[in-house]
Parts: sequence; C-alpha cells; structure tokens
Amino acid sequence: MRRTATLLAMILTAGLSLSAMAQTKLAVTEIKARRGVDPVLAKVVEEFLASEIAKTGRYQVIGRDDILRMLDHDQQKQMMGCSDDSCMAEIGGAMGVDYLAAGSLDRVGKSVLITIKLINVREATVERRETERLRGASEEDALDGVVALVGRMFRGANAKDGDGLSSREVWSIVSAAGAVAFIVTGGALVGVGVADFQEAEDLAAKSKTDPTIRYSEVTNLEDKSNAEKVSGGVILGLGVLAGAAAGVIYFALDDKDFGKTALVTPAVSERWIGLSFTGVF
Repeated sequence: MRRTATLLAMILTAGLSLSAMAQTKLAVTEIKARRGVDPVLAKVVEEFLASEIAKTGRYQVIGRDDILRMLDHDQQKQMMGCSDDSCMAEIGGAMGVDYLAAGSLDRVGKSVLITIKLINVREATVERRETERLRGASEEDALDGVVALVGRMFRGANAKDGDGLSSREVWSIVSAAGAVAFIVTGGALVGVGVADFQEAEDLAAKSKTDPTIRYSEVTNLEDKSNAEKVSGGVILGLGVLAGAAAGVIYFALDDKDFGKTALVTPAVSERWIGLSFTGVF
C-alpha cells in the first residue's frame, strides 16, 4: 500500500502541477496616446491591458513601472525613444522577457482605434497584431476594446491554430489527466485487492488439509485485500470527481473565472489519500 501511495503521488504531482511551471515572461511596454487621445487614458488602458493578459494565466506579466525599475537610466532613455520593433526587442532582451506587448490609441472622427501588437523578443518580429475600432466610443468602451483584443490575441477566441490554450482549457486538461491517473490507480488497487481476496480463499481451503498453514496468514491476507479494495474505491471516487470537474471547467465556465496561479497536488499519508487545492481559481 505504501508503494502504491508513493507511486500515486509521483504520477499526480507530475500531471497536476503543470500550472506551477515557470511561465513565459511578457512585458507591457507602452500604449501610446495619438491623434487627440488623452495620455492619462492611454496609461489607464496600458495598466488594464497588463491586468487582462495576466488573467489568462499564460504569462508572467511585467508592467511599465516594473520595467523602469529593472533598467538603468540609459536604457530607460533608449526605451522612451524606441519606435521600431527591433529596438523594442533589444530592450526586451535586456529585461530577460520573452514577449513584449505594446500598442496605441488613435481618435479618428468619433471613433477610437485601439491597436496592440505582440513582439517576439528572440526573433525580433511582430508575432501578432490586432486592431479594435470603437465607433463613438467613450472611455469605458476603450476598456471593453482591450478585453476583446486580449480575447482574440491571448485567450484563443477567434485565434489562429497553434496559438496555445487558454487557462480554462489548461485546467480542464489537468483535471482530466488527474481523473485518468486516479481511475487507473484506483482500478489497479481494486484489482490487486480482488486477487488477494481470491488467494485468501484458496489458502483457507488448503488450510483444512494442510496443518502448516496458520489461520493468521489467511486473516492477514483478507485484511490486506479489504484495505486495498477500500483504498481503490476511494481513489476511483476521486477520479470520478476529477472527471466531473474537468467537464464543468470546460463546458460551464469561462476563461475569466480563472486566475493566473493555482495548484492541485495529492495529499498522501499512511491512513488516507486526498487532494490539496491552493492558489487563485
């Protein structure tokens, strides 16, 4: 039983702590205010953009205030003067981030045009560029435009193939993997328990004609069998719950319901097996 519990812990720790792995680093550099847009509004949109990207759970997000603290004075001046993608990628390399997100706000007539681009720092190329036009937009509408852009660029809504999985999709996969691990482990334990029970019955039958077989051997084997079957049943039950959780996460919840950090790990002791949930869901 102890070996089985240890094996279960190893399987589930590998399968259920995916979200705790080091995330890709992304820095939101600047949303430029152009063509009649209030610079204060651009700053608010910039901070809101960083917050919305962080909510996807796909990146470790760094804001512009964090960037300024990371760079020396000369690098800060260089960043302020950056206008092309290769220059921005160079600054991103100095910060040790993988991606940069930048953009602009333009007022065109009664519309506000929001543009955001995602720069791959290593390749110094624009990996994605999205634009949202808000007709007759208020300042509140600008924030809604950011949500729509983040949805397309980072959460998978209307995204191209290969753009990756949303936080919700990752969690549904993690929960499904946990369900499979529990069901396989629980089924194996039940199977071992049934086999041990059959062996105990065979041993009891032999003891009637073989005086060397002790009664304690039979009872010990029966106790072991019962413990294995009960433990296997409990683990199977956890597998069913994890499977149900995967279905709820995938079909009934939205990406906005998930924070950027969470962790599910098995909790195993000598007498019980369970799950430990920590983080922000």
